[in-house]
Amino acid sequence: LKLQFLYLIGRAPRRPPPSASTEPQAAMGGGDLASLAEAIPVRLTPEERSLQRLLTSALDVSEYTNKVDVHSYGRDRLIEHNLLDLYQIMLGLNINASKDKGKKMLLHAFKDAQTDRDAVAQCSGWFRTMFEIGRRYKRMNPDKMRSEYGKLISLMQDAVQMERRLGMDIYMPVKSVGDDLEEHGLEKILADPELKVAASPLARMGADELAAAGREKEAVIKSMSERYADGNAQARDVVELCIPAIS
Repeated sequence: LKLQFLYLIGRAPRRPPPSASTEPQAAMGGGDLASLAEAIPVRLTPEERSLQRLLTSALDVSEYTNKVDVHSYGRDRLIEHNLLDLYQIMLGLNINASKDKGKKMLLHAFKDAQTDRDAVAQCSGWFRTMFEIGRRYKRMNPDKMRSEYGKLISLMQDAVQMERRLGMDIYMPVKSVGDDLEEHGLEKILADPELKVAASPLARMGADELAAAGREKEAVIKSMSERYADGNAQARDVVELCIPAIS
């Protein structure tokens, strides 16, 4: 049960994790950086940050845990009703935030749907993405989403149990640096000697030295992104997101 919960929140690595004594700097100096990259979440893109704010807003106004946790009987029907209620709130906020994009998604969902619940189920891929973004953001910012994250994990646990009843699979593993690089065929970057400079944290130093070191890192990251992207804008964006995440 504990392992299942760890997989639910995205903290159980699919590959053997590095030893507890392994530091990022040591890994970049010759250790298994590929294994370390599996545990490092990818930074959010501007679009994902917008979706994360939407998710936080929906969880903030939701009373899901207050309505579900206080009852010990008829929980399945109660969970189903309140999950659908939250999903509809999120879809409504998405229409307001993304305008035409949100409307098109919902119109497409209702096109072949018999009921509102069927339409919501058609959007399960969007909900998977939303919940993955929320969990990834929390891993990078432990001090954020304090009460909202508790609601998120609670409703995800219930949603997994209600998967067949609602016809929705809302689980997606948290996207890691290793996953993103492998997906775009860029995993060789983890063995690049320049990564030690590009991903090393800046030490304490004077303002002028710090600015110079920052410019050097930016130049190396830009050089590596152009070299590995080979003119592919999407690959360049992946490199520029993944390298700073390793720092």
